[in-house]
Amino acid sequence: MADLSLLKSFFDSYGVTLKETSYDKENENFLCQSQEKVISFDKYMQSKREKYKKSFDALYFKNDTIYCVEFKNQKHSEISSQEIKNKYIDGLSELDKVFKSKNLKTSDYKFYLYVVFKNPSNDGAMTQYRKRFKEEEIDLGLRAKDFLEKLKNIKINSPKNKVGCVNDFRQEYQRVFSCSSYR
Repeated sequence: MADLSLLKSFFDSYGVTLKETSYDKENENFLCQSQEKVISFDKYMQSKREKYKKSFDALYFKNDTIYCVEFKNQKHSEISSQEIKNKYIDGLSELDKVFKSKNLKTSDYKFYLYVVFKNPSNDGAMTQYRKRFKEEEIDLGLRAKDFLEKLKNIKINSPKNKVGCVNDFRQEYQRVFSCSSYR
């Protein structure tokens, strides 16, 4: 397997904190306070003048795993499944071009696609959300056949998908970053 240091150096100028990638301009707030360094994939896409294309917010490399994170400061029910799928398809297609330019294959890596949305407004809503989440495996269409077929076209097979509110993301965050500084 190729060394991800090629990608890390390529994206070095787009390094920011996870907190910065979670910023919601419209509401002027952050979904998380983490100071972990990640890549602002939105900034990268803007620099490529790919403004017409959509992309996910953050990119993080660890060993042979690539984490792609989209933050949505919205209730789960307000998030457009199609918008999320388009962000991942466009963003991962562009990432595949970068891989090819570095003689890397996306098929050699594991991909995790995250969607982190704002917490339900109260404890009752949180309880209902968690119950519904366990029963229905809410995924915003990231397990849909058409979406997975498009990813196969860019050699990303069977990505792991995690969709959850900020509170639920904390546990996953601690596992990925091997720390407890997420707030």
